[in-house]
Amino acid sequence: MAGGAVVAAAAGARRRRLAEVVEAFRAAGATAPDRARRLDEVLTGHAGEVARLAEAGVLAAGPGDGRWYLDEAAHAAWQEARRRGRPRRVLTALGVALLVAGLLVLLALLIAAPGRP
Repeated sequence: MAGGAVVAAAAGARRRRLAEVVEAFRAAGATAPDRARRLDEVLTGHAGEVARLAEAGVLAAGPGDGRWYLDEAAHAAWQEARRRGRPRRVLTALGVALLVAGLLVLLALLIAAPGRP
């Protein structure tokens, strides 16, 4: 179970870093194409999160080289899609866990079967 806790903690940290990037763009006022800013003006680091948000369309390229802004409508749609996908991910993880548990029980029964040499 410790492995699951590590994965959950890593996922929580990733969500917090994504939220920090979004909040940095809001705080910098970079929420429209005409207010787009260079990344180094908005925040430092978080390259992976910036790339993820840009890939999702949440951060959009603004006019001028290297300028970005937060697309609030795309951010809201992205969050809603993530929220709707969460139950499916939980059910998939639960199904995998039940399958593994069933296989372990079957293996234990086969090993403990009477008449085995």
